[in-house]
Amino acid sequence: MKQKLKFNNRAIHNWKSDFSPGPKSKSGKTKERVYTPFFMDKHTQFKGLNLCEYKKGEKHFVLIFFIRGQRNKKRVFTVGRFNDNLNVVTGETIFGIKQCQERLFKIAKEHQDERGYWIKDPNLTVSFTQVNQSISIRKLIEEYTKAGFEKMFNAEKMKGNSIRDKVRHLFGYNYV
Repeated sequence: MKQKLKFNNRAIHNWKSDFSPGPKSKSGKTKERVYTPFFMDKHTQFKGLNLCEYKKGEKHFVLIFFIRGQRNKKRVFTVGRFNDNLNVVTGETIFGIKQCQERLFKIAKEHQDERGYWIKDPNLTVSFTQVNQSISIRKLIEEYTKAGFEKMFNAEKMKGNSIRDKVRHLFGYNYV
């Protein structure tokens, strides 16, 4: 049975995980990372929150969850890296339990339904936001046209009229 950890900065700072291989390990190698659950109520937005500790000593708050209707695929989302050093200006921890709670509340509000089931994957939202912020629409259209308007996951090329229609749609032109 896994040991559960209290959700406070001091307990997380003092926690040392056991990286030895488990009894069911066939390879006998030490683990690269260990997930430790927190001692919390399962009926809150903190359901699935774990501490992930790496061999090097880094500790991260991670969320282990399943998307509603996809119970066979476990997903992991990193909420943030635990850093209990004090901020010079405010005197608070840089990323501790308070910051984890604030970030997790926003994530849960956007990605869970009213019953607390995960309906969207936060990993996809983060990657979409990064792509969205990294490239402008103009650059996206240029790259799309350079690629020959390839369909996603398909090598089929589009021909003249369909390319013209796509460009008009992208630029918002409605005339023929």
